[in-house]
Amino acid sequence: MNKPVRFFAINLSRPPIPRPAFFLPLRWALYLLLALVTAPAWPTDVVSSLYVTATARGPGKVIPKGRIAVPLDQDISFSFQPRGDAYEVQSVKVDGTSVGQPASYTFHQVNAPHTLKVVFARKKLEVVVTNQNPSAGHLQPSRTLQQVPYGASRIFTAKPKRGNLAVIRLDGNDVVQGRLNQRISYKLKHITAPHTLDALFVPSYTPPDPTTGGALNDTGVTRCGNAITNDAACNDAAAGTDQYPGQDAEQGRDASANAEADGHAGFSFIKLDGNGTALADQSASYATTPWSCVQDQVTGLMWEVKTDDGSLRDKDWRYSWYNSTGIHAGRSGGKPNGGTCVDTANCDTEKYVALVNAAVLCGRTDWRVPNRAELLSLVDYGAAAPPLIDGGFFPNSDAEPFWSTLPAGIDGSWSVDFASGDARSDHQSANHSLRLVRGGY
Repeated sequence: MNKPVRFFAINLSRPPIPRPAFFLPLRWALYLLLALVTAPAWPTDVVSSLYVTATARGPGKVIPKGRIAVPLDQDISFSFQPRGDAYEVQSVKVDGTSVGQPASYTFHQVNAPHTLKVVFARKKLEVVVTNQNPSAGHLQPSRTLQQVPYGASRIFTAKPKRGNLAVIRLDGNDVVQGRLNQRISYKLKHITAPHTLDALFVPSYTPPDPTTGGALNDTGVTRCGNAITNDAACNDAAAGTDQYPGQDAEQGRDASANAEADGHAGFSFIKLDGNGTALADQSASYATTPWSCVQDQVTGLMWEVKTDDGSLRDKDWRYSWYNSTGIHAGRSGGKPNGGTCVDTANCDTEKYVALVNAAVLCGRTDWRVPNRAELLSLVDYGAAAPPLIDGGFFPNSDAEPFWSTLPAGIDGSWSVDFASGDARSDHQSANHSLRLVRGGY
């Protein structure tokens, strides 16, 4: 018996593809792709704020301090506060670069991170030291410029050579005077301000008498002011100056000792010949009887008188400021031989002093460059016109700046302008006039 035949059906079609859980229709996919291609690029540099990091070192603080967030393109300011009068800002660095010693700093339109570093330190004060005649004695320490920490003390010692005595002066005033051949010292205590200290070595010395010399000159002002002018009679009802009592012209020597024979207003001078002897006729004109020096009866100083003959002391010569021993603590010694004078190899202040002393002007060899206060003592603020100096005793004077011995800053020195009566700081290479002085003030 035959067995039945079985037939099997085979499905040859592709099996169905499983549909993903998330399915995006083709049309929508095309829209998304088109949007991504045509959309602008997403900005990668958008910053809402940047940081400035401010730090302080030493006795002081920066305000504000730390890591400070600053809105883009905005300004931020910082102030620096030392801890008391004894301290100061020593250095300020912005992003590692020094910007000096400002009291504050501002970042403008901040568009990048920055760093601010401030260092505070104890103040260094200047004591300018001068040996007025080193050939006759030694002053220790001898550096022209002493950098002294605030509040510190310093001892100065003056040792005269045989046959001399020493005088130490602080800010123009005698503080110690020794006997003949005696070594003397002075302790400058608790220094809280700049000072000048100088030593004088001489065979003999008479301290200035406040009643006859060593005092301050008056201003030379003899007119008073009202609401309109400064050139009116004093205490005058018609001029209205009686409404403004106690004015300059009403006080001091200009009011009480203003005989014109010995100088304008309260000034009092004596004319001296080339040997330092007073002229017999003090009323003589310079054209008739030229004089070489002037003795100031108020301050006790003796001054050089300029000439107009093309010789060593001619009024037209100009000098640069120079001190060969003055290169200390970063300070310049000045400009040697930078002026215009009769001796073209010696046109600076130091060389001029040496030449005048060699000439034994008025019988003296201790001539020097005046300090600022001494030079200002000659200014006559009541003069009718520049130069502001008594021309009756100081002929051949120019309305020009005259050098003082006092340095200013790194490469400057003080001068006094006899056109205005002002003291000012000038570069040491400047060409200025020079009038020497001797004696103590």
